[in-house]
Amino acid sequence: MPEASYHCGHPGCRCMIDKNQGEFCSDYCRQAAKLPTTEAQCGCGHPACQTQVHAAPEQQSDG
Repeated sequence: MPEASYHCGHPGCRCMIDKNQGEFCSDYCRQAAKLPTTEAQCGCGHPACQTQVHAAPEQQSDG
């Protein structure tokens, strides 16, 4: 029987992950979830999010 799937722990991410994979689909989302941001789009680069890969969250600037 396949493992249950659920959404990545980063609020802006649309990726579905397996129960045994952990809370996040990528290191990008793991880092982004720690930041106090309300980004509507995810930059993990996976097809579910349909975005280009952006700079890692800690490398992004506010301006």
